[in-house]
Amino acid sequence: MKWRTALAGRQQKNTQSRRLFLRLVRENRLVSYRARIDPATTQALACRSAITWALALLLVWLTIASVAAETIAVRSALVRPTEDALVIDAEFDITLTAPLEAALLRGTPLYFALDTEITRRRAYWFDDSLPSAQSVRRLTYSPLTSSYRVDTGRTLSGSANYPTLEEALRQIRLIRGRSLVDKKELRNGAIYEVSIRLRLDTTQLPKPLQVNTLVSREWSLISDWYRVVVTP
Repeated sequence: MKWRTALAGRQQKNTQSRRLFLRLVRENRLVSYRARIDPATTQALACRSAITWALALLLVWLTIASVAAETIAVRSALVRPTEDALVIDAEFDITLTAPLEAALLRGTPLYFALDTEITRRRAYWFDDSLPSAQSVRRLTYSPLTSSYRVDTGRTLSGSANYPTLEEALRQIRLIRGRSLVDKKELRNGAIYEVSIRLRLDTTQLPKPLQVNTLVSREWSLISDWYRVVVTP
């Protein structure tokens, strides 16, 4: 009889604990209940909750930063062969941020670099990379004439003046007949992947402004890589 009485007592306690557990769940107090049962479990849950919140906040920040920094985008790109070379026609969307436009109006030149990468696909070995030259265009503002100037070419010797910033940026965002590689470097029937992107060359900024690129994305303009597959 004693063991039956003890068993009944334990069953009654288990039933009471289960009812308390269900009531606390309904009252959204499960964590505090677990704290009385197992403090280590509560600590682990709190740590996991903090990590989840931190990751969520990081994801939101990265999304906002990505949208804010999307000031150069590839609108179109076409790679075509000519008699002497493989050339590219491309168009970008460029929007200067407020700090960059203010720096430009104060006399700071902005250098835009067109980066290109060319690789030949190989089925049973690593892809073969071909050498390619970088194209740079410089944008400046003259307060004396209230005009913008764009210098082009390898030595930035070619130049033209424009009355508005939009017209000047149009000369930077439009790429026409840009030579990528001599045709003699290409193999007939081979598959080539051409990757391009346009970016603001922050290494050309004055040293004090280069520090800003480390703490603010508004000083870093860069497009995503755009890839085109071509068979000459």
